[in-house]
Amino acid sequence: MHSSSLQITFLGTGTSSGVPMIACDCEVCTSSDPNDSRLRSSILVESPTTSFVIDTTPDFRYQMLRIHNKKLDAVLFTHLNPLDKETLRSILTEPKNALIKQYNRLFELEGIALTIDDDVMDFMVTKALEYKLGARGLRSICEGILTDAMFELPGMGQTELHVTLDYAESMFKKSKISLLKVA
Repeated sequence: MHSSSLQITFLGTGTSSGVPMIACDCEVCTSSDPNDSRLRSSILVESPTTSFVIDTTPDFRYQMLRIHNKKLDAVLFTHLNPLDKETLRSILTEPKNALIKQYNRLFELEGIALTIDDDVMDFMVTKALEYKLGARGLRSICEGILTDAMFELPGMGQTELHVTLDYAESMFKKSKISLLKVA
């Protein structure tokens, strides 16, 4: 590659659902020609000093392995899909630094055992979706529900907090989170 050259590799040129499509009987989808077996749209742009991909798809790993790419500096997303209910729920509980784990630790530092009912987590996720707030909004919702208790309970000698749906709804209404609602 020359010092001023730019190389573009089409990693996939199919539709958002990929080509061939399941249950399609058209000539392309039933073709045995490997050129007709397309992957979802993605482009690799390379210069002598930098390489980046425009959009990634579920096919991304295979696309990069197929072309034997060993270097990638950045990814440019032309659009983002909003987080769904399952993803937001997992953000609350699954990662090493999940929101609920963080709050459990904060309360634990004050000698308070925190338990949160499952329907409360569903409530938090529902509000994040309703207000179109995403993961950052989910954190704000947790704060709105738990902040008062974080400051009040340690001085009261209470050793546990069980967050029920009634408590969560009450604290949510009391907070100013509704001001964050996206139009």
